[in-house]
Amino acid sequence: MKKINVLFECNSCRDYAFAKSFSMSPILNKLYIMGDNKFARGFGLYVEKKGLKYLQFIKEKNIDLFISFNDKQVLENLIDYNRFYLKIPSIGSTKKSFFLEASKYEAKDFMNKYGILTPKYILLHSVSDLNKALKIFKFPFVLKSNTLSAGFGVHIVNNEKEAEYILNRLAERAAYEHEFLKFDYHFDNNIKVVAEEYINGEEITLQSVWDGKKLKTFLPIKDYKRALDNDLGQNTGGMGGYIPVNIDYKKQKLVQKYLKKLECALKKSKQNFTGFISSNLMFSGNKLYNLEFNMRPGDTEGQLLSEHLKTDFLSILYATATGNLDKINFEYKEGVTACVVIANDAYLNKKYLLNDEIKQTKLSKLNLSTVSQDVELFFSCYLEEGSNNVLQTSVPDRIMNICFTSKQPFKKIYDEINKIECVNVHFRTDIGK
Repeated sequence: MKKINVLFECNSCRDYAFAKSFSMSPILNKLYIMGDNKFARGFGLYVEKKGLKYLQFIKEKNIDLFISFNDKQVLENLIDYNRFYLKIPSIGSTKKSFFLEASKYEAKDFMNKYGILTPKYILLHSVSDLNKALKIFKFPFVLKSNTLSAGFGVHIVNNEKEAEYILNRLAERAAYEHEFLKFDYHFDNNIKVVAEEYINGEEITLQSVWDGKKLKTFLPIKDYKRALDNDLGQNTGGMGGYIPVNIDYKKQKLVQKYLKKLECALKKSKQNFTGFISSNLMFSGNKLYNLEFNMRPGDTEGQLLSEHLKTDFLSILYATATGNLDKINFEYKEGVTACVVIANDAYLNKKYLLNDEIKQTKLSKLNLSTVSQDVELFFSCYLEEGSNNVLQTSVPDRIMNICFTSKQPFKKIYDEINKIECVNVHFRTDIGK
């Protein structure tokens, strides 16, 4: 069995979970960690990503696999550079393919072209364009920022006043987030928002990997996007979830039909990435809609997947990056794997990614000394070690996950959360209900 050297960029709780999984892989020789997650560096050897030092490192260490899910690395062409110039097998979206996540409008055009059902949509170029949406859609309908939004770009509006307010705030964000707007493939310094028909139903996430020739899909996942219990509050990047989701025979047939169309679309459009493509799907009536794509594993969907797999995760990714997906099968653990996100309180108010949204972020503190060792804890780059074994942060974001696998994992997770001495944190109490 070939042992490989892996370079992995690690920032989020998802990346921490992946780094831990990679460190235990039977095919790993050495794991090199770059990125801001200081806790994950314990799973490998840390390397700084800086200009010529980085190039020298790549050449000296004989890297066999590069993995990054960082949107900025796409913007800076690092993934393309490693894969196409340095010829390093890589997991992550190329710049050519990233429009499927970064431009909601372009992604929907892609779906329409290849016969993938998606809700009706139009592109708005200004606040005054709201009148176009009002003529087409009934309330409620959806407004989506046409660029990267860290989970906060989707807004369900219930009346004209609310729609106008959201459009104005998204216009403010467009003026503020110039860097990310470079992902907008129609960028001309104007607001770009997709107005979309509201579809009600059962939502699941399908995470797939594409090796340039073949698409293979993991078990379906239930992801909780809303900030508050009972699916109230704003959409977020994800507050928890579980795998697998049981779906009946009719829905399975719809999923199989969808995946055939997606694989055909990737082949015909000659998408040149090797890595993840995630589909946010909605069953409504007897139809299956794709709401949007992501070109990387979700957070928390990625944690759930890496924990639930029995097949070595790193072996799957290496097979994906080298075009050998047909040689590997996916096997899973028994039971259910569940994950609950713990966030800084101010994450609830992080509506539009603007600096002035959060005037004062209170210090979150977590003392984990009483938590059982049989649950998995995953940490983000935002946490820092305080005094007396306390972890703390003032960053308004998701800061920790707690995961467990069993027939009934939810009670165990919440029992452990209740043991944590914590201040100024938020988590949903209804994951799995």
